[in-house]
Amino acid sequence: MDCSKCKKLAKLTCGGCKGCPVIPEDGPVVHYCSAECQRADWNNHKQTCFRLKDRQIIYRVAEITQKFFYIFLELTWCHWDIEAVERIGQDLVLRGQFFENSKWPADYIVFPSRLFVNTEDREAVLGHRACREATIWETEFSSGFLKGIIAKTEHLDVRTKNNKRHVQMLPRGISNIQTTDHVLHEMLKVTLRSGEAFAFDIAGAQYGYPEPITPWKQYKEGRILNIVNTISSPKSANLVDVEEYSLEKMAHLHRKMLSDEEHGMHMSGDTIATMAFHLVEWQMDEKMSLKDMWKLPEEKFRTKADDLVDFIEWKFNSVCEKPWFTVRGRKLQQTVGSRWVHGK
Repeated sequence: MDCSKCKKLAKLTCGGCKGCPVIPEDGPVVHYCSAECQRADWNNHKQTCFRLKDRQIIYRVAEITQKFFYIFLELTWCHWDIEAVERIGQDLVLRGQFFENSKWPADYIVFPSRLFVNTEDREAVLGHRACREATIWETEFSSGFLKGIIAKTEHLDVRTKNNKRHVQMLPRGISNIQTTDHVLHEMLKVTLRSGEAFAFDIAGAQYGYPEPITPWKQYKEGRILNIVNTISSPKSANLVDVEEYSLEKMAHLHRKMLSDEEHGMHMSGDTIATMAFHLVEWQMDEKMSLKDMWKLPEEKFRTKADDLVDFIEWKFNSVCEKPWFTVRGRKLQQTVGSRWVHGK
């Protein structure tokens, strides 16, 4: 590759945007022959570098949000009593019963992880018909984690197309699964301060699209038949207010959690509020803000992000007298015990 400044042979890349997600509209990755050329070219590269960094952060935030959402879905499973799962190509037929009026925690059902041979099938069923709930998580975590980066958020109701798979509960003996593409689905369109727009959709695995974030142009052209409704600037309850991490902040969130329990919120709101408390706790013990974590080099970010998700799932499974659990969280609780080791 040629140096972006002097056109000599170059092997160095910008460390600031190295490893950022690439989309088709991107220009060539900048290369430099020396640190001197990189410094001299900074004014030309600066805007691109900041744009790519923002893009990397939203990809990382979406990934973490989706993992938290799956933890929530497994902990609060109560509507679908699945006795068996049949696979027809990529489609999944669930055998069992659906209880529309079930209430958690009274009607809690253990999610049948044993019935799934891979993560893709398991997540497709966990997120089945959960897109409306997913938009709550997308709204709260994007507003909490992406302050100053997001310029505009829109809540969209769309008709899907090009679905790669279908999930449906059917009575035994019936296998003619409905394979229409035109399913009503909800997700967020997020526009960053850089002008780049993305589809934030953590419940797409049920249609064969497990990626939580997709460039808007690609999503619109490949997955949307038509937009049914748009809500500009969906209102956040500011549940993920975790930029400050201190004992005072933990005390404030704890009082808020108790107040929410007393007055009643909803399953997502209660769970997100509790997660926010544990997110502050993790930051205190790690001596690292989430804002700094999003900016880490890929290998270091992966280590910290995995630890954060494990910590949150372990926390939700550490109250032994509660009947609800996640399979992975229970294993973590048995392995780690009652004390989490920080500083990985």
